[in-house]
Amino acid sequence: MAVVTKRNLSFGWVEAAIRYGGVFGAAEKLVYREIFGLSEPTVSRHQAEFEMLFEQACGPVFLRDEEGRVQGGRLTLDESARLPEAPVFSSIPRLERWLDDMLGSRGYVEADLRQPDPNLAVVRTVVRAIRTETPLLVTVDGGGREQGRLVSPHAIFRIKGRFLMRGYEHLTMQYQDTALARITRVVLAPGTEPYRDARLDEAWKRFSTVVTRSRDVGPDDESYAFSFEADRDEGNDEVQVREAFLPYLGDEVVGIQLDPDPLSKGDPGRKSKPGRS
Repeated sequence: MAVVTKRNLSFGWVEAAIRYGGVFGAAEKLVYREIFGLSEPTVSRHQAEFEMLFEQACGPVFLRDEEGRVQGGRLTLDESARLPEAPVFSSIPRLERWLDDMLGSRGYVEADLRQPDPNLAVVRTVVRAIRTETPLLVTVDGGGREQGRLVSPHAIFRIKGRFLMRGYEHLTMQYQDTALARITRVVLAPGTEPYRDARLDEAWKRFSTVVTRSRDVGPDDESYAFSFEADRDEGNDEVQVREAFLPYLGDEVVGIQLDPDPLSKGDPGRKSKPGRS
């Protein structure tokens, strides 16, 4: 069980200040103190410790004076420094969360625009493939180059504003998700390969009880851990989700409990229909 301590969580915030804003100075320290409830001496100690750990991982990256001390008593990223792509502290908040912390409602606004809707011709073909249990030849936009796939789709789901197709990828022999908006061409392909339904899609069949933070509770109020029982409190919500959805939930999740007998509960999210099993 991976546990992130409060100290590591707070250092993730400092790393965000370096990566997103380029400096951990007076303004950043003030917000840092408020978020984590720290005194000025504690913030100074944190800065010194973070400086040491961060440069142990990244090499010299901060501007320094002639005596080798960080300039002005703050951590300022040298413009020529190259930071590793992966964060040093895994608890680093997402860009939008840090911007909201640092800039507030005056300096950071979320328009919350919808994701692009998929082509309805694509949707119709995918729906037909699911209902007739027929594989599809799919062409997907892979960031400037198109990729061809043979897929047996068994479901469409919408999460975080995106519509995705869940299905068996015959080339990789795995169940995977594909954003419908990225599909440029699709055609029914009966007779190519036997259709593979959801019966062997374990991540789709299994449900987990997930604890998520309520919207009015900040992510940095307490230590962040996948410990479930410790996270059952008034500030969290408990829901059941398919395990296939867990990768999309990100840092909204503070605890997960896998269902030891997933088949015993059936599908809690599905409503029965006449003539369907």
